Amino acid sequence: TGAGAALIFPVLALCLVPVGLIFAELTGMLPFAGSVDVWATNAFGHKVGFATQWMMFLVQVVEPAMMAFIFITAAGHFFPNLVIPPTVQMFIAIGTALVWYIISNFNIDILGKLANIFFFAMIAMSLIVSSSLFFSGHWDIANLTAAQNPESPSGLFPMGFGGIFLAMAAFSLKFIGFEMTPSMIEETTFPRSKMWKVILSALIVPALLYLVVVFAIGGMAPYDVIAGTFLVVGLGEEDFTSLTPEHMKQFKEKFDTPEMFMRINGKLIVLPLEEEKPKAKKPSVLQKLNDMKGMESSTGVKKPHTKEER
Repeated sequence: TGAGAALIFPVLALCLVPVGLIFAELTGMLPFAGSVDVWATNAFGHKVGFATQWMMFLVQVVEPAMMAFIFITAAGHFFPNLVIPPTVQMFIAIGTALVWYIISNFNIDILGKLANIFFFAMIAMSLIVSSSLFFSGHWDIANLTAAQNPESPSGLFPMGFGGIFLAMAAFSLKFIGFEMTPSMIEETTFPRSKMWKVILSALIVPALLYLVVVFAIGGMAPYDVIAGTFLVVGLGEEDFTSLTPEHMKQFKEKFDTPEMFMRINGKLIVLPLEEEKPKAKKPSVLQKLNDMKGMESSTGVKKPHTKEER
């Protein structure tokens, strides 16, 4: 999508404002736990209400697991030597979802405190990482629209309207959660008449946060460097396939040497990082004598007799 993805978040937030205001209005009219289920059931019957609530449940199940991956990624920024295998990450995500489910069903007070901690921790970590990118000395506003390769797409939206629409479909998931307050209205003391403030803040804060984060990442390098196209798998008629032997050889040679990107005089320079070959150690005097003895024995040169042989 390019660095213009940062602008998509505020647009999505504005599109969701009417939905949020409807949630706030319905919360005042039908202030019951499981709000979406109650509203859909009253409007369309039990079957629609049941299906709607199950879809909301599945969305909420994904949330804790997503947070686990987010925190693992953020931890990797502060601790570069921390390497967590993908299998371990999966079990961490599953365990997080399970623990969250147990806590939410047995003690809602603990859940509320943990939610506050994670919320402010996420904001703090995002701003710290973004600030480190902005002030790293490598951030350049020109990278937001530039491309290293003249033939590559450039601009805020290098993939055009197709990329914008796909991004809007994916980024809408980032606003999951603004419906949680109406769902727990019977367990809160917040005035129902002011519910619109909570919902609107749940839309505006993420939009501004993601705006800052995406611009921080986008300014680090041109679009085609961050999201350059390269082939790592084969492509069949309907799905990905293994690379052919010819492709394996071709791309092994192409990407065998790591590359380092450096900005010099306003231009991005790509330098190959050749591995330093270990220097051969000089043979010791004893090794040289042994080699000479070996050469004498192979050429048939007679060795001097010892005293015993004489």
